[in-house]
Amino acid sequence: LRADIVTPNRFELAFLAGVDFAGLADNAALVAAARRLGIAEVVVTSAFAGEGETAILLVTGERALAVVHRSVPKAPSGTGDLLAALYLGHRLAGMTPEAALRHAAGATLQLVERADGAAELPLAAGQAAFAAEPVGIRVETVG
Repeated sequence: LRADIVTPNRFELAFLAGVDFAGLADNAALVAAARRLGIAEVVVTSAFAGEGETAILLVTGERALAVVHRSVPKAPSGTGDLLAALYLGHRLAGMTPEAALRHAAGATLQLVERADGAAELPLAAGQAAFAAEPVGIRVETVG
């Protein structure tokens, strides 16, 4: 791969890393697969978290973090694309990988909650989320 940053979900990570999807049974396995890619920054969506929660992993060098938030039933399509775009925008603006992921995850969560089960994200109506401080998330060290 020739990238500085990749943002796969679990299925895409298995494909990119050349590992069996069934073997990605926990966050430690996701981190190991992310490191196999040899990419400086890997953001894995749909990572594992506690009951009623979901996580996004950030794997950089020897560091692995999880941004965890409550799971939202019936999330609209496009949440992974939005998260990737916001993450990249924050990185290009000079944020650290951790800060970029916190802000991207916080804004994405706010928009998913605002969608309230709708099929599409309310990007125009919820644009204040892009500049808001992240709420409803926590950062944990993985492994």
